[in-house]
Amino acid sequence: IHCAADYPNLEETLVSAVTNLNKAPVTGSISNQLTQESFKSISDGTDLVNQVFQGLYSSEVIPLLPEMISLAAQLDTDLLDLLRGISLTSSPFLSTGMHIALQCTEEFPFTTKERIRLSSESHARVLKLLGGSSPIGSEVFDICAYWNLTAAPAVENEPVMSDIPTLIFAGSYDPITPPSGGRLLADRLGNATFVEFPASGHAALTTGECALGIASGFLAAPNRFVDNECAKKQEPFAWVRPLKATEFEFYSNRFFGYLSVKPIGWAELAPGVFGRSQLGVVTLLEQLVQDTTVEQVLDLIQRATVDSSAFLRFGSHTSEHYEWQLFRASVSGQVMLVALSQGDLATAFIMVTGLPGQEDTLIEAVLEPVLQEFAPFPES
Repeated sequence: IHCAADYPNLEETLVSAVTNLNKAPVTGSISNQLTQESFKSISDGTDLVNQVFQGLYSSEVIPLLPEMISLAAQLDTDLLDLLRGISLTSSPFLSTGMHIALQCTEEFPFTTKERIRLSSESHARVLKLLGGSSPIGSEVFDICAYWNLTAAPAVENEPVMSDIPTLIFAGSYDPITPPSGGRLLADRLGNATFVEFPASGHAALTTGECALGIASGFLAAPNRFVDNECAKKQEPFAWVRPLKATEFEFYSNRFFGYLSVKPIGWAELAPGVFGRSQLGVVTLLEQLVQDTTVEQVLDLIQRATVDSSAFLRFGSHTSEHYEWQLFRASVSGQVMLVALSQGDLATAFIMVTGLPGQEDTLIEAVLEPVLQEFAPFPES
C-alpha cells in the first residue's frame, strides 16, 4: 500500500540508476554467507539489471527490490552487493555448465543474436534499461559456438498440443516463465487449468500451503474441478519501506520477561527477533539474558560472528529503565549495532543489523526508539 509513495516513479528511477552506474561504476564488497569469504566488487548498470532479474525469481527478495533500486540511483550499492552475495552463496548448488549446455542444444539453435537484438529494440522499456549493453544471456552464443554441441531436433521448438489434464502455475513476478507464457500454454492445451499467484516469483509451487493444496488436489483427481480460490486471495507483498518510515507498536514478552516496541509490518523470525523482510537484511533482536554480565554477552556475540572485527564501543544511551552501552562491528558486509545494559539478575540486550550506508538511520529510526521503551516486565 505504501510502495508507490515510498518509491515514486520507480521505473524512471531504475533507468536513472542504470545510467548513473554505467557512467560511474561503484566499488564495494560482496560476502559469501556460506564460506564467510569477502570479495571486492564493481557494480555497474548491467549488474543492477541482472540483479533485478535474478531477484524476481525469489519471493523473499522481491520486496527488497524497490529499495535496492532507489539506493542504487544514489550510487549506494550496499543492498545490491548484499543480494549479489546471496546469489553467490547459492552458486555451488547450481550447475552453470549443464544450464548452458541445455541452452546451446534446445534454445539458441532456434534463434540468432540479430533476432534477440530486434526483439529488444521493439520494447522501449528494454532499450532504456539495457542502455547499449547486450541483452542478458546473449554472451552464451559465443560459448555455444565454441562447444559446438548438436542441436535438438526442430520438433523440440514446436508448441505442445494435448488434451491431457494439466495444471499450470505462474507467479506474477516470475521473470523467466511469466504468467503470459502460462496463459499461452493453457490456450494450447485443451484441458488445462491456469493458476496465477499474485505474490510470487519463480517456482510458485513453493509459495506455501495454498499452492501445495491445489497441486495435491489436482494429482488426486486430475479430471475434477480445481479449486484455486486461495491463490486469488494470496496476500500482496509487504514491500520493504524506507527505514525513516519505520513505525512501532507496543508488545510484551512475558516468557522472556520484558515490555518493548516492535516495528509495524516486520516479520517475526523468532521470539523477540524481527526482520524488515523474510530475508532479514535489516533485523532487530530484543532479549533479557538471565544470569549474565555485559562482558559475557558481548563475548558470546563475538564468538558467534567469526568473521567480525572487534566490537568497538561508540557511545551510550540513557532511558527510564537502563543505562545502555553501545557497540559496533562489521559482519559479512553488514553493520551490527549492539546495546547492552547490566541489571541485577539479567543483561538487557538489543541488536540491530543492517547496511553500512544506513548506520545513522538504523540508530535513529530503529535502535533508539527501542532503547527508550524496553523495560522489565512488571512483577505481579
